[in-house]
Order: sequence, then structure tokens, then C-alpha cells
Amino acid sequence: GVVMKRSADGQAIRLTVNAPHPLDNGSLMLQRFLKNSNGLPYAAFIWQDSGGNQQQLFMALAADQPEAPHIQIADARYDLEEIIETPFIVAIIRHNPAVPLILVSLLLASVATALLIKWLAGRFSAGASASPR
Repeated sequence: GVVMKRSADGQAIRLTVNAPHPLDNGSLMLQRFLKNSNGLPYAAFIWQDSGGNQQQLFMALAADQPEAPHIQIADARYDLEEIIETPFIVAIIRHNPAVPLILVSLLLASVATALLIKWLAGRFSAGASASPR
């Protein structure tokens, strides 16, 4: 997400992706992050006023710009304060060659367990019949 500050009064607004935030006469929603053809990051916003009119806004997130990244909404300027990063891990295994080996070892362990149970049951039943009465 992003944190923006209204330049008029310094009010901070925290926006997360796809969560509308009510403002004075409408709502602002951070739609997504994207990169242009040069690899510069941008944030896409949707501003919806109280009349239901929507407008898509873009804010460059590059720090090397001569002017602070901002968007203009209904006579108010909102400057970028900070970018909120949430740590996450994405693991995609496309092909794991160890899966067949794991399945074979699981099958062998299951067969060995079944044979052990059968052997123990036979031994206890033989031991019970051989014990003196």
C-alpha cells in the first residue's frame, strides 16, 4: 500500500490495494501497482466522487523525480509519504523430480508396516495357544 499526505493540512491517508478510503466528497482506492516500459513503478488509483463519476489517476513512485510524486483530487494535492511493504513468500514448484521417489518410499513403508502387524498378530496368537493352561 501507500501513505499519502494532503498538502493543505498534512492529513495522512493510508491506502491498501482494493480498499476504498472515504475522502471529503468521494472515495479513493489504490487499484494496483505497475511498471511502465522503462521499468519505473507507478500506482494506479480510482477516484469516485459523490455523484458516482470515476476517474483513474496514476502516481509515479520514482524517487529520482524533480518533484515529489503526487496526485490532484478535487482541488487538493496528495503527496506520497511512504510505500508500505508487506513481506510475503511465493513458492511455485513446477516439477519436482523427488515426488516419485517419495511415493515409492511411502508405499514400501506402508507394506512393511502391514507385514509387521500381520507377523506380530500371528506371533501373539501362536504364543497364546502354546501357553499352558
